[in-house]
Amino acid sequence: MRVAAVQSAPVWMSRSATIDKVVDLVKEASEGGAELVAFSETHVPGYPWWLMLDSLPDVMNRRHHVARQAWYLREGVDIARGDLNPIVNVARGQNVFVSVGVAEVAPTGGSIYCSM
Repeated sequence: MRVAAVQSAPVWMSRSATIDKVVDLVKEASEGGAELVAFSETHVPGYPWWLMLDSLPDVMNRRHHVARQAWYLREGVDIARGDLNPIVNVARGQNVFVSVGVAEVAPTGGSIYCSM
């Protein structure tokens, strides 16, 4: 089995643009003979790098942190809404398996889980 381990940055904090990019990269890998195309953890919509900031010294930084969190939640993947349908469709059309890490919005909203 030929596996393509994709090393490509997402379109940070843009679910739809990142999914479009994933679709293009899956096509490219498939045309190169890949049978499995794998992307990184939380590739869609990108890894929330600000979570690693362990000190937020003032109120302004805390406000920015909260704003980023809200943005991340808005850009998270909603399976029921069909956010991953373009990836599913290209996988079927190209006859390949795709593994893509996503920040998935919980069905009840308000929480995000890392899933594949």
